[in-house]
Amino acid sequence: MRTRQDKSYSFCDALSFVIAERLGIRHAIAFDRHFSSWGRMIILA
Repeated sequence: MRTRQDKSYSFCDALSFVIAERLGIRHAIAFDRHFSSWGRMIILA
């Protein structure tokens, strides 16, 4: 979150990103715009 101060990620969003990266998850169904702006995941919805 410190390196992305230009974004309005919540702690929950940031935690989700870390978990997804560590588990190798690259696809998600999400309606949250933060997942799209994160740019490291393919959004299926």
